[in-house]
Amino acid sequence: MTQTTQSPPRERALRAMTELAAVNGYSQSTVALLTKRARISRTTFYEYFKDREECFLAAQRQLADELASTVERAAADVPPDDVWPAVLGAMIEFASERPDAMRVLTHEVLGAGPRAQDQREGLMVRIEQTIEASWSQTTPRGTLDVPATALSRPCCACCRCACAAAGAIWRTCATA
Repeated sequence: MTQTTQSPPRERALRAMTELAAVNGYSQSTVALLTKRARISRTTFYEYFKDREECFLAAQRQLADELASTVERAAADVPPDDVWPAVLGAMIEFASERPDAMRVLTHEVLGAGPRAQDQREGLMVRIEQTIEASWSQTTPRGTLDVPATALSRPCCACCRCACAAAGAIWRTCATA
């Protein structure tokens, strides 16, 4: 994606970080490459960000908010029984429309350090809470114990949501 000089410098830096991390990986996304791609000076970069990690974290937060908002809108527009397909569909659509963003959110965070991984965990929790809030509108018919270790391993939000969906399916089938 070509950076326009019409956008504010901070936004150009965030877009450049997303693009570079998706193509080159976080570890190869240097401040020099970022400033060149964003068409900003190093001085301007450091006015907005302490370092490369701070820029990545800001880009990750922005992308996570966009994905979570997309998921929340999808869940709000359907009855509770249809929330899982709606959420999964929204995530797949986001990934197909914004592959760079999804790569940053699901893969590049693993190499960007513990703070990025904590933010990734926050995104997964937010998506889980969206699903659970919708499902809480129905009467649970059973319970499913998913071991905490199964949900604590580093895996993508889709996997964690699939565990939540499995619980809902089990609750539905438990009394049938």
